[in-house]
Amino acid sequence: MTVAKRTGAALDRGFRAAIAIVPWKLVRYGVVGVTATGLYFGFAIGLTMLTHMPASVASIGAYLVAAVFSFLSHRHFTFRSRQPIAHEVPRFAGVQIIGWSVAFLSPLIMTDLAGLPPLVAIVFVSLAVPLLSFLGMERLVFRARPPRSTAKGGVAAHGGSDHVSEERIVVD
Repeated sequence: MTVAKRTGAALDRGFRAAIAIVPWKLVRYGVVGVTATGLYFGFAIGLTMLTHMPASVASIGAYLVAAVFSFLSHRHFTFRSRQPIAHEVPRFAGVQIIGWSVAFLSPLIMTDLAGLPPLVAIVFVSLAVPLLSFLGMERLVFRARPPRSTAKGGVAAHGGSDHVSEERIVVD
């Protein structure tokens, strides 16, 4: 093998190793989050500027559009869920309500009650809400359902967000 081929093979192995350690689910989560934020911004500005709708009303409408996009994108792209959508929608709404609550209560407590500068609360919310949202979606909304025990020697299907597998369950 020539020096060039050995060098190319070593670079290829190094590149593959580097790619393997990238947390792709977090990357997908970030892409969806940035896109949803852009949708929110675009719709909120558009509704406010073009229709002269009050900003508060435009913001709610834009947020709803972004939330629907976010749910569907996270379901199919980020977490690749195959669970029934009817189970996921209420859990997604619950995670969103928790995020809204943190975004409302943190500045209230940190700034108004504790007297901290507003920047502290804003930075906290900017870090805490996406982290809580990711964990909530991964662990509650789009989580894999536990295997179901079936009749003696039956098969139960289960899997994580990125795969589906089968496991034989033996009941004594």
